[in-house]
Amino acid sequence: WKKGEIQKTLSFKLPKLTYSVEDPNWGAENTAKNLTEARKNASLNAEEELKKFLFRKIDTLKLDSEFTLREKIKEDSLFREIFNQIFEIEPMFTTVNFVENRVIAKGLIQFKGKRGILNYVFLPYDTESFPEYPAPTLAAEFTSLIVDARHLELDTALFPEILSE
Repeated sequence: WKKGEIQKTLSFKLPKLTYSVEDPNWGAENTAKNLTEARKNASLNAEEELKKFLFRKIDTLKLDSEFTLREKIKEDSLFREIFNQIFEIEPMFTTVNFVENRVIAKGLIQFKGKRGILNYVFLPYDTESFPEYPAPTLAAEFTSLIVDARHLELDTALFPEILSE
């Protein structure tokens, strides 16, 4: 999601084709009577699986330093209503391609842009007071401090919180 989107590619095998009524698999589950029906069923199945995966992935995103998206939805009723509107417009883009006897489905949910989900998420703006330091007196020589923070753990979030100490 660091690119401003969540994407997933799934691959499924087309349903088995049954041409004759005498075939024991005629009308069974995961079978089709012709290629068009097989492709239609496979693409619907692939789109449904993509939708499940992508919306589950959205639920586990960290919204800020305190909440994941799922926790925020449980706590805030206004946010829940807004998120239900997002589900209604279905912000997911899918493409389905057929290669030999396989279905390759790609799903994409964008955060930014015209149909991005961040257009529908409203977060309260807050202010934080930063201390004002007096202008430093010019030192005779240049001094600096380098801090190596590579060993610290980092939790990524869509809206990180800035802390001052």
